Amino acid sequence: MEDLRAASEKLAGAWLALSSNVWRNRLMEEMTFHEFCICRLLHQSRKETHNATWLCRRTGILRSQMNRELGAMEAKGYLRRLRMEEDRRQVAILLLPKGESVYLRQREAVLQLVDEIVARLGAENAAAVAGQVQLVVQTLQAVFEQKGKE
Repeated sequence: MEDLRAASEKLAGAWLALSSNVWRNRLMEEMTFHEFCICRLLHQSRKETHNATWLCRRTGILRSQMNRELGAMEAKGYLRRLRMEEDRRQVAILLLPKGESVYLRQREAVLQLVDEIVARLGAENAAAVAGQVQLVVQTLQAVFEQKGKE
């Protein structure tokens, strides 16, 4: 039990150190974290039409907060909400050129930092870390699903 608790403390410490470093150093200067996540999803699936419900499911952002985020992003000219012709109840979310441009600049800044980390760790170690982080994320999701919080 003590080994399990020690491992938990070590993982929690690493998690907090990583999170606080990312938070403190504000990787994205032109957009918020949520804006970045929303633009990333819309950019990656730009050939498809999506709505706020889809974005909520993919990001975990609550519906009320998503509506605030989308309104702010629309005001900045990053995206547009458009009623769908087939079903007037549905509202499509479209990434505009300005939003895509800002997103791509921010993504490049993040990737430059990650490139530097990979260069220092080495490609093999970086791939191993990425695999372990993905395993932690999958395990975390499974724990939340089991507890009915997701």
